[in-house]
Amino acid sequence: MLGLEISELKHEEIDELRHMQALVWQDHFLKERGQEVPLLYRSRKNIESYMTKKGGFCFVARIDRRIIGSIICHTWGSVGWFGPFEVLPEYQNRGIGKELVNYAMNFLNESRCSTTGLETMAGSSKNIAFYTKYGFKPKKLSYVLFKDLETRNGHSDSSLVARKIGQEDIPRLRPAWGKIERGLDYSAEILATEDHELGEMWEFDDGTGFPNHLILHTYELIDGSMNTILKLLVAEKEETALAMLTWCEVRTQDLGKKGMFLRYYQGTGLDLKDLLNQGYVLNGALVRMQMLGEGEDTELAHISCWSG
Repeated sequence: MLGLEISELKHEEIDELRHMQALVWQDHFLKERGQEVPLLYRSRKNIESYMTKKGGFCFVARIDRRIIGSIICHTWGSVGWFGPFEVLPEYQNRGIGKELVNYAMNFLNESRCSTTGLETMAGSSKNIAFYTKYGFKPKKLSYVLFKDLETRNGHSDSSLVARKIGQEDIPRLRPAWGKIERGLDYSAEILATEDHELGEMWEFDDGTGFPNHLILHTYELIDGSMNTILKLLVAEKEETALAMLTWCEVRTQDLGKKGMFLRYYQGTGLDLKDLLNQGYVLNGALVRMQMLGEGEDTELAHISCWSG
């Protein structure tokens, strides 16, 4: 498109980016769900963490110096994905989204990622068609789950021993990540959580010697949010993972939060039925689409998502 410029996000543009994103999602809820919602702003802390995350990059599209679209890249070792990805409604269907995806995929390829992809709304035929035409293939479903904790009894009978972890524990945790997918490395998430004070990181001893661990984001992803987000969970056994979830629920209540979100994808040692039986409600479904990589299953209990 004539006059289109794509380049790295500047720090002084964060609030303009947040407003653009809020307009896109307000339009989405109205057109796709018939819901009139207020503008929901991602927190500055969220965007700042993306800008400085190891192996990440924030691209914005501008016309006449106005931000009209954006795409944010993430690399977890040899695994690369992008999101969030938005274009203002009045500029959609003009090839701007494709240009942004080109920038993202060039970045991921230059980062030597052997697995690349994204997650998009499973109910959006428009999105799935767009990515399919580009060359992405649907691999797995990813579920958005939420648990309301306002009426939950805050007691936990978990026998797990928990201790806080940090970046000094990365070398010890890395072999566990490699069992999920070769080359997978969550170092960037640990560093970002620590550097930007996004939340807490814990390891749980269940007596097996496996380094069961998680990242619980306690900051406001959306301004005014009263929920935590389980960013990552890795456990050897499903029963340990479920006990870790219970521990996180109690921790969320202790922090004065009202609920907890998590996104869980098919192909791990966790069963969606067991999460639903533990009181989680299915809020939505995404489809994981890949350009590179086979999307192999893992026997480990694993909670993670390719969604910003």
